[in-house]
Amino acid sequence: MDLKCSQCGKYGNHNGICKECFEKILVKNGDNKPKIMRERENWDVLCEVCDKTIERGVSTESGDNYCDSCYEKLVYGNKDK
Repeated sequence: MDLKCSQCGKYGNHNGICKECFEKILVKNGDNKPKIMRERENWDVLCEVCDKTIERGVSTESGDNYCDSCYEKLVYGNKDK
């Protein structure tokens, strides 16, 4: 599944951010210590809701990643599609 990078807009990555942009990002908190990133070194992406590795899912414009089942629950709730 090719997604658009949330940082530069290039297509061809599989987790919502391309490797080049990911390497440029240095996330810091108030103490100037790096925050723990949810992506693993092998580029597996974890769902924001269930924390499981995403095999098929959705990457939002805000950079959140959801597996298909969690995304459908967020969008549709208990309603029919």
